Amino acid sequence: DLHSENYLLKSPRLEGGGEEDLISIVVGSRGESVRVLKFNENVKLWQSVSDLKGRVAFLSPTSSVIMSSKELGVPGLDNTIHFARLRGRHGVFYSLSTSKFHSMGHRRGRDKKGASEDLVGTNIPLNSTWIPNFEYLSERQLDWSLSNPDEEQIVEGGEVISEGVEEEKREEEEEETERPWIVISHGGEKLEEEKITFVDLATGVYHSRETSTIDERLRGKKLYGRGHGMVLLMDLVARDCVLFNTKTMSFDSLPTWEESDDFVYQCCLLHMAPTTDGGGSELIVMVFGEDDDYEGVAMYCRVGDKEWTISKGGAKVLGAAACQGKIYGFGTPPREHLKFLEIKLRPNYRVKIVEEEQIRIIQPSTKACGDIRRYLVESCGKLLFFHQLLAGEEYTNRDANVVLDVKVFRIGIERMRMKEVKDLGDRAFFFSWSRRTDFVGWGVTTLNVHSTGSGGFGCRASKFGFKRNTIYMVNPHDSNLYVYAYADRSVLVTSSCPEVGRRCAMHDLVMCR
Repeated sequence: DLHSENYLLKSPRLEGGGEEDLISIVVGSRGESVRVLKFNENVKLWQSVSDLKGRVAFLSPTSSVIMSSKELGVPGLDNTIHFARLRGRHGVFYSLSTSKFHSMGHRRGRDKKGASEDLVGTNIPLNSTWIPNFEYLSERQLDWSLSNPDEEQIVEGGEVISEGVEEEKREEEEEETERPWIVISHGGEKLEEEKITFVDLATGVYHSRETSTIDERLRGKKLYGRGHGMVLLMDLVARDCVLFNTKTMSFDSLPTWEESDDFVYQCCLLHMAPTTDGGGSELIVMVFGEDDDYEGVAMYCRVGDKEWTISKGGAKVLGAAACQGKIYGFGTPPREHLKFLEIKLRPNYRVKIVEEEQIRIIQPSTKACGDIRRYLVESCGKLLFFHQLLAGEEYTNRDANVVLDVKVFRIGIERMRMKEVKDLGDRAFFFSWSRRTDFVGWGVTTLNVHSTGSGGFGCRASKFGFKRNTIYMVNPHDSNLYVYAYADRSVLVTSSCPEVGRRCAMHDLVMCR
């Protein structure tokens, strides 16, 4: 099974004696199967084992060990396999006797409700390992790193994100009708068999529709951006774009661009800008990318425009966000590495590079084994930079990604300074990963490593019942929901919707009614 995890261990001979056995424990995808194999040195074959003979196995990606239950001095653990996972605050183990998963909070024989068939719904503490320690720790010692979630205070070396009094009052006065949804495309191989499922993350309620029953203007398009109650859907190959108003449930078509204009998509932004006469505001759709000469390209238009305004040359913008009426981004100027950018539309489009003495963005490591996702997000009038390090399927040999680390920085736009955030406060943030970049021109689509998801957004966690100080993530190419606890760097991998299989064609997030 390409998606299984294999742990290799040395064990005192199960039948007794002074020699050692070579043991392999194979865990299927999401724990749907657990097999124990012993290597028979005489015939050079692996043989199934149904009993560990009074021993206990402890598994983790970095180290695994088998010990005698007598050596542990803890009764009732023999013939069990323990994982570096948590269900709530309890360790998770697999019993070879019951062929089920249990948690340390439920004793065998009286944990009917605690038993489960797989590992779905368990947390993975990142960068964890098993170590031999025979001293019992008190509850206080175990909780030394946990702060009071009700206390909002500055943390040494970083800060807590909390809403100001005015912003909090404004949010309370507004009618909160928008909430985070997952949009999933899945189904059969034929177009008429495809479905789109909408999952309300706050309640878990989901609705499925066959693609053939959905408005034609939605078919064949991907969700690329959202903001100000609008959703941007595009078919880059056909150069067909529409804006969908989630409040009025109406569509606005945008102009197409000429097929000869080669364009590699990178990111987009829906920006509410003041009108040229200063009498109000208008929504501007901005799409950033690069041309076939690897130079930056910016396209922008308003609803009702007959054509896009296209600007070429300069820095390639990889991510953008609007904060306090101005546009900021990050990208690569010609012959330079990643920089923070200030973007201006009027009177003419131009990009200003912020010097590294002011803001230095984490650069890709040549030794990193995984993918990096970066996002700029405006939240409660603050500009946040998210740096996510992932190990994808090609690195983990699983049907799920592994979140290695997430760092969040607040960018002070007044003095152009960057400071790491230690606590996200009463906020939950939502992101959609992607490894696809669409190459448009001559009807060709290729792959690239940059993100083309709909960016990220945040909301007040307590208002919708989400976990505070938490980041929710989806991958467009699997059906998992990744719930990252920013406080202790642990991640919960679970299914985003029971109706969707492991593979799906599109997986995205949007805020809508």
